[in-house]
Amino acid sequence: MITENPLLPLLIGGGFCVACVTLWIMSRHWLPLALAGLSILIIAILVGLSIFIETPREQLTRSVNQLAMAVQRNDVKALLEHVSPNALEIRQAAEREMQDTKFIHCWIAKIHEIQIDETKSPPQARVNLALIADVEQSVHGTGRGRVQLWLDMQKEPDGEWRVTGYRYTIQ
Repeated sequence: MITENPLLPLLIGGGFCVACVTLWIMSRHWLPLALAGLSILIIAILVGLSIFIETPREQLTRSVNQLAMAVQRNDVKALLEHVSPNALEIRQAAEREMQDTKFIHCWIAKIHEIQIDETKSPPQARVNLALIADVEQSVHGTGRGRVQLWLDMQKEPDGEWRVTGYRYTIQ
């Protein structure tokens, strides 16, 4: 997972490059300078990969963030775009809960864990995250709460990760 964070190749490659340049200055031999140039090329390739390749974990994080923004906007249509069309019960439950609750603010406090199982067809994932939400409900009134949320997701044929199940606890 070296492409998820460009910092590691930058640090390792940068350290190697500095060592090669130092060795070249001391020895005046062309080989350390050639190795320094090669390491700069490799660093550029790895950083480019980290920018242009989106890993499954990054795809899931993006999808979950978009889902949270849809909830914040109280946009049921956008929310349902992140729910699998095969999960009819989940779609109905989400619509029902969105009708009963008006979200004033909703943001992800922390994504605790992302477990991906790419051995299944289609690939599946479980995301455990904490939300902070300010809500208005007709029954309970206005309040703020921390919500622990578990999302079951699967990768759809279009390449997007969509919710197939969820559960939550309010803390």
